[in-house]
Amino acid sequence: MTTVDTRLVTRQFRGEEDLVRIADLWNLCEEVDQLGQGTNVNELRVEFSDPWLDKDRNVLLWDDAEGNLVAFAQIWTPNNDERVEGRIVYQAHPEYRSSGLEAQILDWGEQRLREISRERGLPAKSTVAVRDTQLSQIALMESRDMTPERYTFVMIRDLDDLPPAELPAGFTIREIGDEADGEAWIGMYNLSFIDHYNHHPLTFERWKNWLDDPDGRADLNLVAVAEDGTFAAFCWAGINTAENERTGENVGWIHLLGTRRGYRRIGLGRGILLTGLQRLKASGMNTAKLGVDAQSLTGATRLYEAAGFTRDETWIKFTRNLEPATEQA
Repeated sequence: MTTVDTRLVTRQFRGEEDLVRIADLWNLCEEVDQLGQGTNVNELRVEFSDPWLDKDRNVLLWDDAEGNLVAFAQIWTPNNDERVEGRIVYQAHPEYRSSGLEAQILDWGEQRLREISRERGLPAKSTVAVRDTQLSQIALMESRDMTPERYTFVMIRDLDDLPPAELPAGFTIREIGDEADGEAWIGMYNLSFIDHYNHHPLTFERWKNWLDDPDGRADLNLVAVAEDGTFAAFCWAGINTAENERTGENVGWIHLLGTRRGYRRIGLGRGILLTGLQRLKASGMNTAKLGVDAQSLTGATRLYEAAGFTRDETWIKFTRNLEPATEQA
């Protein structure tokens, strides 16, 4: 353990016993920040099983002198053969934020990324997502010479007045529910997003992690199939039951939507999107949300706006290029 100031001590993640404490801290911060991002132990358990998160080396916790958790941080490192891009996610108790704790968290995250950079022999970049309403966090990122690289919109749509879902001739909708479809689905996913910003090739391990989500439902995991059997487009929707219980709302999410190269601009994306929305409505949802890259070259934002979505939130991705750690670090 390493003391970071006169009050706080850092330590590694201890496994299941820490999930309750992390959930409690996260929800305490949510009460103050009002970002619509509460959590619980089951949700964290799924999150911490993601292959992009090294729980042993890339999670750190900060305790006060009485052993109370006051901060934690994660570093997510997607598969990438060209650079180490670490997404730093953290929560700091509101009473400790003015003490410089958030800067200490980011210092740790960037030092870990420098170490990973040296280990892999690749350049590194730190990334932090901040909502445009979080003015103090934006000021912190700017003070660290982090710059806005990308913007993401969370979009929202009422499900009362859905138009009919129409697919181009020759395409059918089917559900994905088991591992037998993995190779075909992953191939479709990678060819759908290969030309997107910051694409990281999907692996079977990570796809299986998504499929194993306790909230996952085959009837909301849809693929459009061409006459020759090719998986041509997909709409992976979901309902976060715990989130809806926290908010008292009936919100469904379009987690993933994509169209394979060679099958675009024929109405396939709109058709499978509307099919997914209709299934969310049939499941009792009255609102749908999704996230989209604001600068998508495929015109995704226009597609969603044409389908009745409007912008609800804006998130800013701040980044900074990092030098590798020295051997002595």
